[in-house]
Amino acid sequence: MDIMDVNAKCGLSKLMLRYMPLRTHLTLAILLVIVAAGGLISCARVHQPPAGTPSTQEGPALELFGKDLTGNITRTCTIPMDTGVAVTMGDGQFGCLNDDAHTFKVVNAKQSVLAFYDSKCDDKGRFDDDYYKYRFTRSGVNVTERLEFSIGGQQGMGSEVAPGMVYFEGNYHNGIVGKLSCVNIYDVKN
Repeated sequence: MDIMDVNAKCGLSKLMLRYMPLRTHLTLAILLVIVAAGGLISCARVHQPPAGTPSTQEGPALELFGKDLTGNITRTCTIPMDTGVAVTMGDGQFGCLNDDAHTFKVVNAKQSVLAFYDSKCDDKGRFDDDYYKYRFTRSGVNVTERLEFSIGGQQGMGSEVAPGMVYFEGNYHNGIVGKLSCVNIYDVKN
């Protein structure tokens, strides 16, 4: 039984579940496990990420991390880095929520540019607020330690914040931690 089969036993609409954000799915799955463990109903299973959410084992990926309801650090979404993409947080792509991410990791990045913005991707004034751009100088870059989006601004223009990852442009206003609204991956080299 998967989370969509809960409809039969728990009375939840499949349409409602299909358009629910990933974090809500996870919260719902945890609540159902607790209720099922208490013997009230037996309709729980841990939620699988929505279709289209890449596994980090499928290729280059950006992993975003936030805090759950108890304050624990959890992966909130994963964005593929194998082609160029602009992701406005909260628009339903890859389950990423607006103003949710605090830190990031990178898995097997290709030579490319990674940019984080406090404003939405289509906001013409996005360069007026916080933004940070990083260039991957080679393919196969892994950032295994969670980094804050502004790490480059803290270390200085041109700094190598991780092996193969250089900060080359940005603007610090008041930080992006918990306020990330756009991720842009571009100039991807094969």
